[in-house]
This record gives sequence, C-alpha cells and structure tokens, in this order.
Amino acid sequence: MLSSFGLRIRAQVTRVVAKARSLLYESVRPLSLVAGFFKDLTRSREQLIAENTLLRQQLIVASRKVKRPVFKPHERGLMVLLSRIVRGWRDAVLLVKPATILRWHREGFRLF
Repeated sequence: MLSSFGLRIRAQVTRVVAKARSLLYESVRPLSLVAGFFKDLTRSREQLIAENTLLRQQLIVASRKVKRPVFKPHERGLMVLLSRIVRGWRDAVLLVKPATILRWHREGFRLF
C-alpha cells in the first residue's frame, strides 16, 4: 500500500516538473520573427549595429579551428564594451555566460 502511494506521488511530482520545465522553456525561447521585427523597429540604428558587432565577434571566435575557442584579451574588452552599449546584450551573448562578461568587466576595472 505504501509503495503504491509512493508511486502515485512520484508520478504527480514528475508531471509537475514536466509542466514547470515546459513553462520555463516557453518563457525563455527566442521571439518569433515577426515579434523580433517589431521589437527592432523601436531600437536605434546604433543599437542594431552594436548588437550586430557583438554577434559577429562571437562568430569570429567560434569559427576558429580549435575544439574550444578562447577569447583573446582584446576580444574580451570588445565584448565588455559592446555589452555596455547593447541594451539586451544578455540575449545576444551565445558563446559565454553573461556572468563571464561581467567577470571580465570586473577584471578590467581592477587593472584600471
């Protein structure tokens, strides 16, 4: 009797976790093409150019013929600078975590 009760609780918890996972996925997935287009209409040309530069820099690093590409110091500085310019920079960062860019910023400030 206890094992059937435990199995029912386990099944219920599994369903709740699956539902929470799907809600989380829906909340963080990228915007649709149309929604992204309308969002970009409200942004300035400088913002769009800066985000494009941020994405291109990541493509340059990712295109290296190594297993795990590493950002060079000047590339780290550029990423930090661009993250200050781009409003939604956390959404545009793909190769590193946003916390890594914040750490690079702190390290650069300590050197300053």
